[in-house]
Amino acid sequence: MKFKLKSFQKAVKYLSFIILSFALILCLQFAVGSQEREGSSNEYALGYAFSLLHEYQSAIKNYEAYIKSHPNSAKQYIALNNQGNAYYYLGDFARAIAAYETALEAAVPSDAEQAIIHYNLANSLMGVEQDSDSEEYSPTIPSSTNASEEFDYRSLVEEKVIKQYQKAVDWSLD
Repeated sequence: MKFKLKSFQKAVKYLSFIILSFALILCLQFAVGSQEREGSSNEYALGYAFSLLHEYQSAIKNYEAYIKSHPNSAKQYIALNNQGNAYYYLGDFARAIAAYETALEAAVPSDAEQAIIHYNLANSLMGVEQDSDSEEYSPTIPSSTNASEEFDYRSLVEEKVIKQYQKAVDWSLD
């Protein structure tokens, strides 16, 4: 049986589109089902679906809309954590950190969920340390050009990372 390469590539392209469309439909059905069970909104469901499809910009916009429209929601910390994950995957560690820190300020009911957010925060702090272009996140860390000050900066970030990982472990053991 002979296949033409051009036809095969076209078939793969269409099949990929069909699979992604089907995945989006399944994600939306799952999200809408959980919406009915948990009383959440379409913005959260769409944010979740876009996250599963690796469409992080769209996920961020939908999570942001949910957060603004549900300021007193008991599940707001989940949207903030998921928004932080989307920023993390885009390499925007400063915004990821801000989202995780805001999530920790919200009411987080379980130790396991606290541990997950602390773990995500620690990973983002590691990303900031490794990303030399990330001047955005420095609320308590002054930027410097001096080698000894840069060492102090790294030490401070490493200390924050260790503290967040330790909190994650502590919360998971409780």
